[in-house]
Amino acid sequence: MKKLITRSCEEIMTTVYKPVEFVVDGLIAQGLYILAGAPKVGKSWLALDMCLSIAKGESVLGQKTLQGTALYLCLEDSYVRIQNRLYEITDVPTENLYFSVMSESIGNGLEEQIESFKIEHCGLKIVFIDTLQMVRSDTDSSYGSDYKELSVLKALADKLEIAIIVVHHTRKCKDTDPFNMISGSTGISGCVDGSLVLIENKRGSRNAKLFCVGRDIENAEINLHFDSDLKKWIVTDELSTNKSKDNIFLAALYVYIKKKIDFSEFAPGKTDFSVVDGKHYGVPFDNGVAIACYRTDILQEAGMTLEDFTDITWDEWIEKGKVVLEKTGKPLLTTTAGECDLLTMMLQSAGASLFNEDGTTNIAKNDTLKKVIDTYCKMKDSGVLQEVNNWDEYTGSMLNSEVAGVINGCWIMGTIQTAEDQSGKWAITNIPKLTNVKGATNYSNNGGSSWAISGNCGNVELAEDFLASTFAGSTELYDNILSCGAISTWTPAGDSDAYAVPNEFFSGDAVFEKIVDYSTKVPSIITGPYFNEARDAISVATTNITNGADLEKELKKTEDTVNFNMGQ
Repeated sequence: MKKLITRSCEEIMTTVYKPVEFVVDGLIAQGLYILAGAPKVGKSWLALDMCLSIAKGESVLGQKTLQGTALYLCLEDSYVRIQNRLYEITDVPTENLYFSVMSESIGNGLEEQIESFKIEHCGLKIVFIDTLQMVRSDTDSSYGSDYKELSVLKALADKLEIAIIVVHHTRKCKDTDPFNMISGSTGISGCVDGSLVLIENKRGSRNAKLFCVGRDIENAEINLHFDSDLKKWIVTDELSTNKSKDNIFLAALYVYIKKKIDFSEFAPGKTDFSVVDGKHYGVPFDNGVAIACYRTDILQEAGMTLEDFTDITWDEWIEKGKVVLEKTGKPLLTTTAGECDLLTMMLQSAGASLFNEDGTTNIAKNDTLKKVIDTYCKMKDSGVLQEVNNWDEYTGSMLNSEVAGVINGCWIMGTIQTAEDQSGKWAITNIPKLTNVKGATNYSNNGGSSWAISGNCGNVELAEDFLASTFAGSTELYDNILSCGAISTWTPAGDSDAYAVPNEFFSGDAVFEKIVDYSTKVPSIITGPYFNEARDAISVATTNITNGADLEKELKKTEDTVNFNMGQ
């Protein structure tokens, strides 16, 4: 029988031990942790943000990180999906973050693989395993089995002095204790050093609470909001726990906005993209208002002028387009097949959204959307709309005089002007509106940019003053950057002399002044965190419909797809 190895109270109390090293201050120390949440709630986005932040030495969830190498085992993903996610969350790669989409299971080689990686990368600080189910060897979910398997990873984390985070699911059934919702037996939470449970307040709301408990961390409940643009969970100002001074930017930004910026000077159709719960968190600066650009020489060949295409409906536009096509052999418009920009511009021009105020989908029974798709089909069938395969063909069609016009965000003017031999042959006007649709206008938006203050900003007050005195308050600034193609969405800039200068390329028209005026007339719409997913789904549906599929069935299928992505 082996003798117990013991240490006296005095020895323990008089020995200087290496302090617990936190990978994420106050949240994740060296050891084994579990990150649990419902499917599609955003666990993987949080895991990726943590990995990137640790690799770069940047704060995450308002807490400082211990910079070092991070290993992310994305066992349910492909490298293509990982690439897409990386480009959505960062523009700058790091040498300290590694990924793998395959690994051995617990007890069958996984520990050796991680230990070997640690030998090759001595700076390893954290390993994410996404998900636990992908590395389990035992299908039994009893207390003993759960504890035994996870204890292997616990021992490995302690041996290598790293943090290992296992991503796992929660049960569907609710519980007053969020840690009881972790799928499996209590052997899981009993073995790990800490548990992080991400629970969305309301499915699809993208507001959630991260419940934290552990041996080396204080119990905490962190209120979060998922920023759909940054693809990151952001700490909100509703915390009952201590709030990091490095991450109070949401509250600070709101205060600054209320005191220093008059958002009535920006178009609502633009600012609404950065409004959460009635609060502004972004300052628009680069205009993305939709414009219709036409070759006046081609219109003249068909016996028409720009005025014939100003303040008209899409039905009128199609009929006029047929005349242009017959007399010149050129379609009025080109678009990339399977691309959703034209569809969403048409939809927003009527103030119609793909979501309701409560965040639920508005697709299957959206009469305006049905009108948009029906109009698109008529445009294509009549030949006045030409579909191409890619962006190069799209821009080539206008630069090579293959079409009579283009409808897109005002930024497309930069591309058009590269055809120097076409100077003076282009002119802009507003876009057509839907026929017999209540609230339809001749104005929409596609793109544009906004400024915000990041969570790791070192001087929030200085950043606030900068935005208030420049992009939200300086005509001089907008005059200077106009030459670079940055058209203001701050309406006072449109009254300056610089914006009133005739543009010779576009038939001597004061196009910048016109664009700012258009932007004030763009209807607001409801977007939300799943807006891009909905756009993509609508694009697929429209392609199917133009190829003969039933409209009602396709839109029902589309709504089901988006609801599934939202976890509903």
